[in-house]
Amino acid sequence: MTMPDVNVARMFAALFAAMLALAALSLTQGHGWGDDFAAYIMQAQSLLDGNPCGYIPVNHDASSHSPPPFPSVYPWGYPALLAPVLAVSGLHLGALKWVGVAGLGCFLLALWPALRRRHGGIWFLYLAGFFALNPGMFGYVDSIATDLPFLAVSTFALARIQRFADSGGKPVPTEMGLIGAL
Repeated sequence: MTMPDVNVARMFAALFAAMLALAALSLTQGHGWGDDFAAYIMQAQSLLDGNPCGYIPVNHDASSHSPPPFPSVYPWGYPALLAPVLAVSGLHLGALKWVGVAGLGCFLLALWPALRRRHGGIWFLYLAGFFALNPGMFGYVDSIATDLPFLAVSTFALARIQRFADSGGKPVPTEMGLIGAL
């Protein structure tokens, strides 16, 4: 079954809007106190303070005395995404969770170039709908964690690599720069 691209785009936009609404409704003000979210927030604050090098020895001392041992520092990408939200809203956990909502939205947008050409209209919409309306995804949205932003970046990178491969291995200048940056 084929669908005109205009209809697929409209239905995809409707799925995207439904995902945003459901994600917003699933956010809570609290947060589970396990996991690494506090370290991500402290790293983001160190970026805002202009002192990321000062954060590393302080966190190394704390993490070396914690069972099991935790890394002294996490990669800086996710804290860099949290930093602008932290600068605007302060330590408001509900606001910081919107980085996850943005990650889920960017993942869905990355599905378009990754899957649209390979799957016909209705099948693409089924696949996109599986992620856009999946209750399990909303559990990840309600936490301050790297999962959804990483899912978005990795899916986007795979879509760009696929485009490169589809071009016969000839460099596509903008994609090559983006893949190198990721």
